[in-house]
Amino acid sequence: MTSKTSWYGFLLAVGAASTAAEIAGLRFLAPLFGSSLPIWGSVIAIVIGGLAWGYTRGGQLARRTVTVHDVHRYAALAAALFLFMPLAFRLALTMRNEYFATGLSSYLLAAFAISFLILLLPSITFGTVTPLAVQIEALLQGQPAGTVAGRVFTLTTIGSLLGILIPSFLTIPFLGTHATTWIFALPVLLFALRSITTRHPLHTTTAFLIIAAIVSTLVPPRLDASVIFEDETQHQRVVVYERGHQRQLTFDTGFSIQSVITDGTYADGYWDYLAALPVLLPPSADTSVLVLGAAASTTERQLSRLWGNIRMFQFTSVDLDHDLFGIADTYFDPPPRTTIASDARTFVAADTNTYDLIVLDVYTREFAVPFHLATTEFFAEIQPRLHPGGIFAINVNAVSSDTLWLRSLGRTLNEVFEHTFLVHVPHSCNYLLLASSTPDLRVTSEVPEAVTPLIDALLSAAPPRTDGLLLTDNRSPTDMLGLLALIQQAPSGNNTEATCAA
Repeated sequence: MTSKTSWYGFLLAVGAASTAAEIAGLRFLAPLFGSSLPIWGSVIAIVIGGLAWGYTRGGQLARRTVTVHDVHRYAALAAALFLFMPLAFRLALTMRNEYFATGLSSYLLAAFAISFLILLLPSITFGTVTPLAVQIEALLQGQPAGTVAGRVFTLTTIGSLLGILIPSFLTIPFLGTHATTWIFALPVLLFALRSITTRHPLHTTTAFLIIAAIVSTLVPPRLDASVIFEDETQHQRVVVYERGHQRQLTFDTGFSIQSVITDGTYADGYWDYLAALPVLLPPSADTSVLVLGAAASTTERQLSRLWGNIRMFQFTSVDLDHDLFGIADTYFDPPPRTTIASDARTFVAADTNTYDLIVLDVYTREFAVPFHLATTEFFAEIQPRLHPGGIFAINVNAVSSDTLWLRSLGRTLNEVFEHTFLVHVPHSCNYLLLASSTPDLRVTSEVPEAVTPLIDALLSAAPPRTDGLLLTDNRSPTDMLGLLALIQQAPSGNNTEATCAA
């Protein structure tokens, strides 16, 4: 007979593992499809649906004679499915990487479906455990069903809280997602060890999954020769590639490039055009620049390179992910700058300085500006931070100026700033939305030789369309708008990046 302490410890461990599987699953899923609000919503729906399915299945199984061994066996199977998740997601990621480049969208859909199936099966099995545990507790305690169910759900819910807090603040940031699966699955297996050493049909599946998990842990994944650095920070998976004459920084899915450094003068992307913007500013020997979403500071580096000694810059670089500053210093040769680890809106709200140029380049979800950084309220906080004649610039990914995403940003920016402009970055799906107190864009300062080829694109700017949605703190569906734009950008050929940078 299982002791009460062991039994209640087992229930806590099951509750913790069931929720940790959800948190870990979101991290495993991010390299495939990002971490947008629709993805989070879908995962949560899959997990809740799986638990409901499991509760129903467990209730049916509880009609017959149930033993503690039965509860342990289903819990052990759920823990084994949890341990199998890293390998399963590795296989799904390989599928996506191999076939997405061919333009076969059906394989991308298959990877998407497999990913959610990976999350569904542990949820169903963990859900099956709870009604069985209620049945066992009722037999052991001889108490009313409501009292027993309340106690079981209290213990598993307390465990679930631990399964949220510990991975979010401790194990995933400091030990990694793979280690997190073992930390939460292993206690369940240890509690169930006696039950799963007896002969039972579930044991073969459980043993296979555990062996596969061990093998996947011992055997390293296939390495991409172009990867020179990879890490999982508290906020995202960060990868640095060496590809030809470029070194690139990407997050999570790798659908877009966050920062680059090249052998030549130019970064070959929208960063060059951001660096050319000082030609539109009033002449000044000392120019203050605030970059929100600095990543590896490509914008700051290009400003320094293209302008040389003609303008001296004072950079303030803000990014939510503190680890990126060290990665930038190691791999991307940034100029001297003041680095601040903070949410962009939190920083702006507390900041009292003013700037000649403010750049908003935040793409933590890779394809959309976070909702709270694309509203009239936020833009109203930005406006007083600009010097007279200063420029506020937003980097936007869009297939054309007619997309609802870009039209909505244009309308929202136009609500706050007197004059707005739209610049298309040549040969890319990047646009620069500009706002200023100046009624037109014209060259007002000395032009460095390196900036000259970039001026025509800036001077071709026109007012943006403003017939989209008005984005406010109350309603700012940037995730959905960005996701729709990402689907539209899905390549039909071999170009997996669609020349986009974020």
